[in-house]
Parts: sequence; structure tokens; C-alpha cells
Amino acid sequence: MTQNYNAGITSYALWFSEFKLGVSMYQEGNTLDDIKQASDNNNVFEMPSRDRSKRASRNLTKRLKALPENIINQFEFLDVNNQKLVALLSMMLTNRLLNEFVYEVYRNEIILGDKVLEEREMIEFITRKQMESEQIAKWTNETSKRVRGSLKTILRDAGLLKREKNIDIVFQPFIDLHLAKLMKQDHLNKELTALGGQG
Repeated sequence: MTQNYNAGITSYALWFSEFKLGVSMYQEGNTLDDIKQASDNNNVFEMPSRDRSKRASRNLTKRLKALPENIINQFEFLDVNNQKLVALLSMMLTNRLLNEFVYEVYRNEIILGDKVLEEREMIEFITRKQMESEQIAKWTNETSKRVRGSLKTILRDAGLLKREKNIDIVFQPFIDLHLAKLMKQDHLNKELTALGGQG
């Protein structure tokens, strides 16, 4: 993965319903440019402002473009939990920090069986990245805090975290066997392993 790190993740969300609509439009024969235009002209993703609509459609189409075609084709046959995993996967493929967070932190919770994501672990992850990256080293404390919050929100929306009594409980998903097979075929073994599957 060669993308740069950036804090732009704070402007985006899993947007599962919107992602699902984007996949459906794409499957119906719309190009990525068609989807952008439908968002710009008709606000098909029902965003609260024109600027938000444009930002969302650009992000969603970028995520669709990053997904292997056979996974997009399988999407409608998956249950809701696995569709959310595909939405998360599309974000992982377009955001280096999220990809590394799921692999280095979430996966570790699954392996160790700890099942509680603590704020300390979030801070340690960002601190480690600040030592590895000049980009992240320049982040203010406020930016770091917002990024940590966004990472957790994305995992909650994907069904991998649940907030209970001020504690973030980690859940390991059941990955559809056919989806896992397709991920392996498309050399997404690292992402499959990050989500708790067998890469």
C-alpha cells in the first residue's frame, strides 16, 4: 500500500447505505462519473449540503474503484454483516492509516482474545505512526484525537466494535466463505487476516 497518510478520514464515514446504493448503481451499468454526476445534480446520496454531497460521491466512487470487480459482483449476495465488511474493505483499500489500524490494532485484539479496545491502545498506535511518518508527526493533539475517534466510529459502523458502558467491545465477524475466497484470489490476504480471517 503506497498511499500517503492523511487526516482526511475525519471527513468521511462508512456511509453504508450510500455505499450500498453506489454499488447498486454501478451494477446497473452506471459509470463512476455517472454516479458522481447523479450525486452532484440530484443528491442521490441525500447529503445535507452540496459540498458534502460532492465530497461523499468522490470518496464513494474512489472506494468502488479500489474494490476488485468480482467482490463488487458478489456484494448483493452477501448478508448485511458481510456487506458492511466489504464497505470497510473499500475504505481500507483507500486509506493507509485505517488499513494499518485494522491490521495492527483490531487484529491484535482478536488474536489475544482481549476483546476490549482501550484508548491507551489508540494513543499508542498514533504515537507509533508519528515516529514512522513525518506527516503524522505534524498532527496536533486535536487532530490526533479526531482521527482516533473517526477510526473507532468506522469500526463501530462496520459492526466490529460496540460501545457498552463506556467500553469498546471488539467483535470478530463471520466472514462469508465465498467472500474470503475472492479476497484471496485478489491478493487481499493481509486485509482478510486483518479482519480475523485466514489469509
